[in-house]
Amino acid sequence: MYVEWKEEYNVGVARFDESHKELYSLINELHAGVVEGRYRDTQKNVLKNLVHYSISHFADEERLMKEYNYPELASHKREHDQFRKKLEEFVDAYMEGFALLTTDLLDYMVRWLEKHVTVTDKKYEPYFRDL
Repeated sequence: MYVEWKEEYNVGVARFDESHKELYSLINELHAGVVEGRYRDTQKNVLKNLVHYSISHFADEERLMKEYNYPELASHKREHDQFRKKLEEFVDAYMEGFALLTTDLLDYMVRWLEKHVTVTDKKYEPYFRDL
């Protein structure tokens, strides 16, 4: 396994913790594909799933933040938007054959996700603890 979920990543909202675990699972699946040299078509499907799942997860978080008037919604959304843009740009280039899926990209995703979950997402824990 490339990256493992750690209990300290929990943010106190079960559905978000499960979503974060799924994002880690998709990154692990991509990593396995790189290491095993899986076919490009297989990797394309996993990448599409990762983009779709990320967008869905980010929208879910942002909806809840808006509903509860979370004070850091704007900055949190900016982080989501930056990651989403970088991921979508890479996927577009990959689909057109202009980019390779490498461990460098996967390392970036893991670093971003770990920092985002343990720092940015942890800030909303007191606001949503009882959900």
